[in-house]
Amino acid sequence: MDEFRSCDDLQHDSKYKHKRTIIHIDLDCFYAQVEMLKNPELTDKPVGIKQQHYVITSNYVAREYGIKKCMLITEALALCPKLIIINGEDLHDYRLMSSKVTDIVRQFSTKVEKLGLDENFVDISDLVSSKLASKDNHSYSVVGHIYKNEIENICACGCRERLVIGSNIASEIRARIREELGMTCCAGVGHNKLLAKLVGSTHKPDQQTIVFPCSATLLVSNLSHARKIPGIGRKTSDVLDALGIVSIHDVQNCSLKVLEKHFDKSVARWIKGACFGVDDTDVKESGKQQVIGLEEASKMIGSMEEVRNRLKSLIDRGMVLLEEDGRFPTTIRVAVRKYSSHEEYCRQRESKQCPINPSIFRSNIAKDHILEAALGLFKKLVDHTKPFHLTLIGLAFTKFQEELPVKSSMLQFLRKKSLDESSSKDLTITDTSVGSTIENIVTGDNDQNSDFNRSNDSKQEHISFGEIDESVLNELPEDIRSEIMQTFQHENKPGTSSSNDTSVKCPPGIKLEVFNELPHEIQLELVRDSYKNTSNTVKTNGLTSKRQNSILNYLKKK
Repeated sequence: MDEFRSCDDLQHDSKYKHKRTIIHIDLDCFYAQVEMLKNPELTDKPVGIKQQHYVITSNYVAREYGIKKCMLITEALALCPKLIIINGEDLHDYRLMSSKVTDIVRQFSTKVEKLGLDENFVDISDLVSSKLASKDNHSYSVVGHIYKNEIENICACGCRERLVIGSNIASEIRARIREELGMTCCAGVGHNKLLAKLVGSTHKPDQQTIVFPCSATLLVSNLSHARKIPGIGRKTSDVLDALGIVSIHDVQNCSLKVLEKHFDKSVARWIKGACFGVDDTDVKESGKQQVIGLEEASKMIGSMEEVRNRLKSLIDRGMVLLEEDGRFPTTIRVAVRKYSSHEEYCRQRESKQCPINPSIFRSNIAKDHILEAALGLFKKLVDHTKPFHLTLIGLAFTKFQEELPVKSSMLQFLRKKSLDESSSKDLTITDTSVGSTIENIVTGDNDQNSDFNRSNDSKQEHISFGEIDESVLNELPEDIRSEIMQTFQHENKPGTSSSNDTSVKCPPGIKLEVFNELPHEIQLELVRDSYKNTSNTVKTNGLTSKRQNSILNYLKKK
């Protein structure tokens, strides 16, 4: 007999069982609702939000005419000639409203997970427990709909009372969002994320629904296909289809051992459990956005010139968002949607990603380098040597770090100077097992570097503020700029000089012409920084130099 085959077996193995209370908040026709708030005259009129050639969403007035998500604008206008089309490619106002909604939800629990711009999971288990422990003798009744009107009467774990309290908290959250922001939303209340999300969509708009554990399997079983379960994507669905496992009922009756032959053990058990309404995934607390991404959809993208132009547009918009965010991404991802005549695949995306040196975002030509990296990823997704038909292309920045490492500030600054003077042909992309890796955004001419030796005679010069290029000084990171100003008086004193005639080889990753113009002290420092990870000792013929002095000398106006 198969282990954990029945619903009871899976519930018994569940980490949380029925102990949690989770709410799923879903804003009604989000983009359209934001536009109606900006222009109240649109409230009773059919409104569609477009991106490229598609209506990506619409208000409920428009939906009464048969307008559907991702419908071609021409088709939408044929159904509803009075449809008011609003360009929704600029996401600024939508992101702002999304943040305000999440801020309200976080007032009820810190365990809030954003899902896109219009959805939030919130685990209110602690708040429910505190209300139960308060002993205020308050009697709670269900707020909103009850799925299939089935109320838990069998379970003795206390889940019925917890979920009823949860419905009251969901109602309070929705009221706060409506009162403070003028936005309406739906809510689902359940003992796990899967059930909360599924049940919230059963009564829309501006309503809420609760599902008790006794109805969990029934709720999931009413889905038309296994891929309708959130978390089961195209690849997983394709494997299930190949096994002849199509419906929820098929998965429920499938041997767990069969699933484990084709999926990781934990994934197989999750799939099996999800089809019985069992889901132990945690509500992951969201901080700043983990991904900053943009997309452009079109009826037909079929040339490299158009791909390049669309990627340029996405990069321009993305750089604005990155500047607002303030962090530095270390990975970029390119996504495409290939045309398919099969409806179930027409919205599926494929993507590849690669690491990227975060220091390029301090370069004046960062956009050019990002573009070349993005094109490299695109060519791994699409065979551009043959005709292709895409309906969407997207670009995302992810895996952020708050700031560039202080230890490499000097090296990164000099590489920025190199980037500003180099061309996009210096970009090098190599394959890895999971995608592409940008080995180094700046690459030197190795043949030239291997034979390059130069000597430089430094002579003492009197430094004054007028001799420092302030435009360059202002571009420096804060820590380096502070060092310069703090040590200025010391370096300005007579008697400090450095002379040497030592030859230095240009390290990899630095443009030869830039390195050739650097003072000898900085050349030495750059060699040490560049090779400290690959060599325990960097020989510099006994010479040492102060970092501050090197920076000051480099900043002198020529």
